[in-house]
Order: sequence, then C-alpha cells, then structure tokens
Amino acid sequence: MQKNSFISNFKKNLPWGFIICLIFFFITESFIRKNIYTIIGAENSLILQKKQYLNSNKQLNYTGIILGDSRILNIDAKRISKTFTRNSNNDHEFYNFSVPYSDIRTYYLLLKNYLAKHKKPEYILFSSMPEATFEGWNLLKKMPDDYTYIYRFCLLFSLKDLYQTFPLPYFLKYLPTDIAFNSYTVMYRAFIRAIITGQSRFRINVRQRIIHSMEITNGGMLLGRQEGLSFEELEASPFYDQSKIINENSIFWLEKFFELAKKEDIKIILFNIPIIQPFYYKRMKNGFNKEYVRSLNKILEKYDNIIFIGPKLKTYNKKYFGDSAHLNAQGFQRFNKELNQKLEGFLQENSSK
Repeated sequence: MQKNSFISNFKKNLPWGFIICLIFFFITESFIRKNIYTIIGAENSLILQKKQYLNSNKQLNYTGIILGDSRILNIDAKRISKTFTRNSNNDHEFYNFSVPYSDIRTYYLLLKNYLAKHKKPEYILFSSMPEATFEGWNLLKKMPDDYTYIYRFCLLFSLKDLYQTFPLPYFLKYLPTDIAFNSYTVMYRAFIRAIITGQSRFRINVRQRIIHSMEITNGGMLLGRQEGLSFEELEASPFYDQSKIINENSIFWLEKFFELAKKEDIKIILFNIPIIQPFYYKRMKNGFNKEYVRSLNKILEKYDNIIFIGPKLKTYNKKYFGDSAHLNAQGFQRFNKELNQKLEGFLQENSSK
C-alpha cells in the first residue's frame, strides 16, 4: 500500500518538478546568453563575433577577404586595403576572416557560407600553416589538442556543415558537441563551475576589447604571449618532430576550397607566414621542407587562379615569435611590412601589363 502511494505521489509531483527545473534552466540560459562574453575567453569571443558578422543579414561587399588560421589573425586588412587602393583607380576594402584553431575544412566552409549571403570578393588572401597538410595535423586521427579544434569547429559551423565535411563515424562523434552549442549553459558549464567555485572570474569588457581590436585592423587581433620561447620549450612542442607524410584528406579539402574560388572567378593570393628557425632547420634535415615545397608546386601547377607571392618557406629568428607558431607584435610589424611590399610589387607588375 505504501509502495503504491509512493509511486502515485511521484507520478503526481513529477510534472511540477520537471517544470520547475525547466524554469530554472531557462532563467540560467537567458542570463548566460546575455553575459556570454564575460564567461568565455578571447579566442572563443573572437570566433562568436566573426560568426555573427558572417551570418549578418546586411550584405557584405569587400574587394577581398583574408582566410587562414590564428597565425594570420594580426594581418592588417586596413593596411592591405590602402595598398590596393594606392595602386589602382578604385577604392578597395579587405576584411580578415581568419579564425584561431582552424581545421583545413574551415576555409572551404567559410567561403561557401560567405558566398551564400554576401557579394563575392575579387580576391582572397590565403595562408595555411604547412603542417596542416601533413599527417601530424589530422582531425580524423589523434592529434595534439584535437578536442579544442573540434570544439571551435562546432562553435563556428552548423550540423549541416559538420555532416557534409566529416565521415559518418566522426560526424556522430562530434554531433553532441555541436548540439550542445544550442545551450550555452551546457556548453560552458566548466567555465560556470570555475566561476562559482572561485577558480575563475567574470571577464570585464572582453567583447568591447575584441570589437575594438577587430575595428583597428578590419578583423585582426593579436593573440598569445609576446615574449620568446626557450629552446627547451620549442623542443617540447608536439609539432617539433613533424610527420613528412602528406594527409590526402587535407589536400582534398584544400583543393575543394581552391576549386570553389576558381568556379566563382575569385583570385587567390597565396602567401606563407615565417617559420621559427629551430623548426625550419629541423624540418630541412628530416625532409619535411622538401616534401612541402613539392606538394605546394603541384597545387600551383593545377590552379591558374592562384597567385603565389613567395618565398615558399621563410624563417624568422625566434625573438619574433610568441610561441612555436605565432609571431609576436614585433614579428607581425616586420611581416605586415614585407607582405604589403610584395603585394605592392604584384599590383604594380600587373598594372603595367
């Protein structure tokens, strides 16, 4: 009798308990969505801002867009706009759509989604780190920090994008992460827990700082540490001993990106960011550099819409790097100057033809 009474009371009270839980959940969700930029860090804030801009109902109309990973986040698109304007009879404007932790599939999807809503650009300035086309950098296998790449990929793209780019077993594996982004309470529970337990704190004005930084350079932002690394820290990097085996799946998605640009009659200006010296010399000895140049030459021969402004591999002293891959402020100051000089040369050469 008591058992039946317990069951009937449980069934009777369950809907109210469920409704109360839902009410608390939606209150929490509403608060977190309103204050999301005070919870998440700079890199995720940057991705959300660019996603919002990419999905904007206002049609964007840029002469060119810059695509790549976090290594080119601080490319000054406003300076490039001035270089193009100065060497032509028209006004030009470029925007930096590069995003941190980019998988090789990102470039094709970003361009596809951009063309679906906005006026096609005349140019794409593009750079992808050499490691991204080799086996050491492969989301279909175990790679360093792979969860972060999957997490950021899901943050930026939809389930439809995910389904179209990953084989079914991997789509099912990443599906919960993408679904979780429908609820910021679920997705950022670790951040929330850290704040509640005092292990972290609310970040003040993160969004304003991101927006201000992006406005200065049309989408750019300097991330990461600014001081150089010791040789011990460099040798500890998971990419110090880089595989020299080509990842055919990465080449496939890279070529899909190039083919989409070619189909839309968009010129790709391809360039490379300098490599830190210890990595460059290590890879010169193990054959990585030679294999990379060979694969790059094959792509340049295949696509006549790609304009390459060299060199194919370039190295800087480690004092210009904040970590093993990213230039610091001093390094970017030097590289932005060199890049604009090369673009100036290309534009002047083409105007005289």
